[in-house]
Amino acid sequence: MHRRALTLVVVACCVCASLAVEEECTDADANAVPPPATTLTPSPRPPSTPRPSATAAPRAATATATATRRPRVTLAGVRPMKDRSNSTEPIPCTCGIFLTSQFKAAGQPTGTPAISHEFNRATPNTAAGIRQCTTACVDMIVKHLPNSSAIMCSSIERDCMREKAYLFIKNSRNKWLATRLSAGKEFCCKGGIAIKCPKK
Repeated sequence: MHRRALTLVVVACCVCASLAVEEECTDADANAVPPPATTLTPSPRPPSTPRPSATAAPRAATATATATRRPRVTLAGVRPMKDRSNSTEPIPCTCGIFLTSQFKAAGQPTGTPAISHEFNRATPNTAAGIRQCTTACVDMIVKHLPNSSAIMCSSIERDCMREKAYLFIKNSRNKWLATRLSAGKEFCCKGGIAIKCPKK
């Protein structure tokens, strides 16, 4: 009897203690301060890299091409012709080398000759004077034939493919006369430099 009563007392004490703990936990939860709300701040975007302009590449290519172009070859003893379009005096014997793209079968060549030379004297405005001027020009050209490719390609301001060079002269009048004389070879130039002509 006493043992049963003691057991009931112990059980009652355990129940009371459990209830007391639950009440304390409930009170603690009610009095607890809620944690501060977390605010999400978006991270700044990295600065965008500007895209290269579409016109930048051609300009750079043009600048490179201009910078790498071979300078004009200086010919010893050659005097480029003067502008005598408004002159009333007889035109001295003048030599002009034109490429095939600068003239047609008949008519005056267009543009500036790739190479020109003006002598100090004028020859008679006759068939004999024309032959004399032509011979003088040929003698001047023959001296530079071994280096003709480098001279021609450095003298023109453009590229060319398979073009021949022909001799024209001025004699007394300010008008080009075709001599039909040519070196017979074809010139291929790129960037002011002589290159090997591609096969046909």
